[in-house]
Amino acid sequence: MPGACHEFRLSTIQRGPTGSGERGVPAPGTINIALLGVDKRPTKNFNNTDVIVIASINPDIPSVTLLSIPRDWPAHIPGVGTQKINTAFAIGGPKLFRDTLMRNFGLRIDYYAMVNFEGLV
Repeated sequence: MPGACHEFRLSTIQRGPTGSGERGVPAPGTINIALLGVDKRPTKNFNNTDVIVIASINPDIPSVTLLSIPRDWPAHIPGVGTQKINTAFAIGGPKLFRDTLMRNFGLRIDYYAMVNFEGLV
């Protein structure tokens, strides 16, 4: 169906316990959302994230901050080693992607939204 948004998700990702001293804990009330553009084609068996933007929303200020992460950024992917950051989601889904951002940037991701090319056409 032209213009249909296949593969759109807004999902929660498990957080660490409150007050755990975990790196990346934003100011109270801040919500971090990963906005992902995924290269998923019927003829290919991968889901690399070619667009990675983190929207950090603090409704108390109010403010929105956007951070674009280059897809070819060399990142340590837990349990895998150093690879381009755009492979983390393809290898281990949202949990590994979240862990990779926490490890490399100290960012806690609360939600993610994912769209593929068909969702933009």
